[in-house]
Order: sequence, then structure tokens, then C-alpha cells
Amino acid sequence: MEPFSVAASILGLAGVGVQAAQTVQTAGHMFGDYRRAHDQMRHAEAKLDLLRSILQNESLKLNPDLAAAQSSFESIGTSFPRNLHSTTKRQRVRWAVKDKQRAIELCTQLSDLQTASSLSLLLGQSTLMIDIQSNLEELRDSLASVEEEIRGERKLHYTETPTPTITPQQGSQFSETRVHRWASSYFGANINLIVSRFDGQYSQNMILQCPLSSNRVLRVRVQSLRAPWPSLLIYPCFRIQNTVPSDSSMVKACQDGDTEKIQELISSGRANPNDMTVDRVTMLHFAILSGALDAVELLLDKGADPNLTYGKWETSPLNTAFYTGNAEIVQKLLDSGAELEYTNCRMWTSARYIFEPQRLHLNSTELLEFFTALEPSFWNALDRVGWTILHRAAAFGKAEDVQMIRSMQGSPNIRTIELNWLPISCAAVHGNEPTFDTLLADADLKSANRKDTRGWNLLHLAARGGSPGILTKVLRLGIDPEERTARSKLNLPDALKAKELTARDIADYYQKKDCYDQALKDTGWAA
Repeated sequence: MEPFSVAASILGLAGVGVQAAQTVQTAGHMFGDYRRAHDQMRHAEAKLDLLRSILQNESLKLNPDLAAAQSSFESIGTSFPRNLHSTTKRQRVRWAVKDKQRAIELCTQLSDLQTASSLSLLLGQSTLMIDIQSNLEELRDSLASVEEEIRGERKLHYTETPTPTITPQQGSQFSETRVHRWASSYFGANINLIVSRFDGQYSQNMILQCPLSSNRVLRVRVQSLRAPWPSLLIYPCFRIQNTVPSDSSMVKACQDGDTEKIQELISSGRANPNDMTVDRVTMLHFAILSGALDAVELLLDKGADPNLTYGKWETSPLNTAFYTGNAEIVQKLLDSGAELEYTNCRMWTSARYIFEPQRLHLNSTELLEFFTALEPSFWNALDRVGWTILHRAAAFGKAEDVQMIRSMQGSPNIRTIELNWLPISCAAVHGNEPTFDTLLADADLKSANRKDTRGWNLLHLAARGGSPGILTKVLRLGIDPEERTARSKLNLPDALKAKELTARDIADYYQKKDCYDQALKDTGWAA
């Protein structure tokens, strides 16, 4: 036989051999699929359950922008393999030979369609975001006008109450925050808009949450900074989160600080570090509350967002860390990029969580050190009721805390919105003698003894707090114990409403009579 024919014959035999080898390999894959059919079919069934939950979602049906997606989801559902059970050999063979490949193709289409739907939803919300941005200043001015009217009505209600006077120098150190909230039952979307001003620069955070399916939520945070000159910087962040049961293995592992279990769940794909519960609480929140630094570090290393907010007030991980008082976790979050100046929907920065009456921290002064580089306007920012950080420290902190905040130019002359209290008023009403003494040392006594919105003077407030030391010091200032309050209903129990009250009346009601009588005796006011 000629050489060419020999070569052709050899190549032909080789081709047959390759085809045979490929056939054997394919058969091997099918046999492997047959053996693994049970696990593979369970995975496919989970995808089918996800598809069913998407098709049952009312947001998808009611949103006209997702009409095409609805049709595509239904088409995938119609084409998806049925009878995903591996109880018989015939079912397992059918899966390996026919259904598996079709399921893989449809799962890929499902993932692509979910992504496209998310982008479509984002585009549909863009008009709303633009409208919010363009009307923001008008809304802020309107709210300021309403607040001025309310202050005017309170002044008419009690004419002796002074309007807080802010000098131009103090005014430059002020900051303000506004919170606007929208909820749409039609789309299931929630929008929070937080507007803050620090040192003449406006910071706006819009946080949008919209369900994509029964266990997936789209979260969008758009932060914009508007400087005094005409400029606007926008920082968008988009994230799709899974929702998990509150008693899931991942939640329990984070609550227990169990790093081995957390590692196992994330590595196996059964959990994600940014998952949240149906109550909108993240895994990082549970780990921070547990106090387990290594669990927090693991979640951050695995991709947990240190600025992902959660819950009713859009609380940040750093808010929670300062609430626990764990300085090591605070430092770890800051090293990972957590925002120190973030203001949540409660109009609180992280510094306010240092002073919680239910959770007093011995290391509060150490925690305040994290904020010492910030501008004076930060320390004089008002919350929803007009309290500054100094008000909270006066009520629930230590003398050293007050001294540090004062050194940061925290003003002792800012009055709250509703009751018109100074920080020293908060110290008196909460019976905090160390902070009261610190504030009294450099107080303007005439200003400190101005009556609040209800006509209460410093002695009335001290009678409510019941601190013997504070009562004694206030009486020595020469305040008349027989002076009466106005007839007010504001923020008072029913038994005290619309009555002219003496300090003794207040002490009697709050069961501080013995302390009050002793203070009268010690200062020579007792008959």
C-alpha cells in the first residue's frame, strides 16, 4: 500500500479511536451525573422555588417597567424540567441524559434575567432620585419656615420663655439634619433621605430599598455632597441582598461569634456576609453585638460592607460598635472604611451612642477620642429634639466627657427645640451631679436659670432629678422654692398637667421628697 493510503488509514483509525474515547468520556460524565442526581436535582428544585416566588411577587406584576421580564420569567417557568425527584433509577437516568443540561441553560437565563430586572428597576427609580435632588433645597426651606411658626406658637403659649440667641460665631459652628421618609405599598419600596449640613457643606444620603423577590432585596445608597459653590459630587452604591430567617445558622453563628461556622457557611455558598434578616438586620450587626472581634474581622475580610445600614433608623455598623463601647471593633471598622460622620434617620451620629442610659460606658472618654479631629459643627449638631452631644453627655456621661466636649468647642448655651433646655438642665433633671458641677463652674447663671417652655426653672428640674447635691447647689444660687411653673401640658404626666407647680410638688410626685426636704434644711430654707 502506498504511503499516503497508509497514513490515511492510520488517521482514520485514530479518528475512530478519538470518537470512541469521547463517547466513553461522555458516558463517564453521564454516569457521574446519574450518581450525583439526587444533589443536583435538589439544587435545581431550589432554583425552581426561587422562580415561583418571583412569579408570585406583586411588585413584579404591578410594575409596568417589568412587564417584559414577567413574560420571560413565565417562559422559563414553563420550560423548566418537572418531576425533580430521584427516587427511581429511571428518574436519575432521565436527569443525567436529558434534564440536567436543560436545567443548566434555564438557570443561566434566570440569573441573567434577574440582573436585567434589577437594572431596569434602578433606571425606573432614576426620575424619582432626580426629583428629590432638585426639590431638596425648597423642601428644607419649607421645613425651616414650619419650625419658625412652631417656635412662635410656643412663645405665645408662654411669653417668659426666651428664644435661643445664637451669635454669628456660634452660628458658623452649627449643623443641622433633616430626615424625609417615603414608603410605597404599591411597589414595596422604602426611601429614606437624610440631609445634613456641616460647616456650610450639605451632605445628602438617599437610601432606597425595594424587594426583587421573596428573599432578595435591592438596596441603593446615593450620597451627594453640595459645597457652598455650585458643585455636586455623587457617590452611588448598589447592592442586592439575600434575606434569611432570624433563626438561620448564619445569624446564630454571628450572635455566638463562632468564626469556624461563619467560615464554613460562607465558603460553602450557604451564606453571604451581607445577608440580612427579614427585619432588615445584617450579619455584621449581630457579630458586633456579640463583642467578638475575630468574627467582625472575618466578615469584613469576606466582603461585609462596613457602611451597610440596617433597621428602622438605617443604623450603621459604627453606630452599633459605639453603642457596645468596644473600642477595638470601632477601630477595625474605621480601618475598613466606615464613615465616622454618618448621620442616621434618628439624626444621630455615632458619638451619641456613647451616652445611652441603658448602657453606660466606663471608657466613654476613650471613645470620644475617635472624634477629636472633627470640626466644632459636629459637636453642636442637633438631633430630632434638639439635643447636642453635650446634652447627652451632661445627662448620661462623666465630668471628663463634658470637659472633653467643651474643649472641642461644644457649646453649653444651645437650647433644645421642644423644652428649651441647656446641657446643665439635662444634668439637673437626670440627677448627674459630676457633670452638673462641671457645667456650673463656667455657666452664665442668669442664662442657666431661665425657665423652660413649661415655665420650669433649674430648681424645678433638680426636684425632678432628686440629686441631693444638685438640689443643695441650686438652692444656694438663691432660687425661691415657692416659685411656681406655668400651667403647661407639654411632656408632663397627667397628674401634673395644667397646674402651677412648686418644686416641692414636683419632688412629691417623683418620690424625691426626702432629698428635697434635706436640701432645704441644709441651705436654711426650711422653716
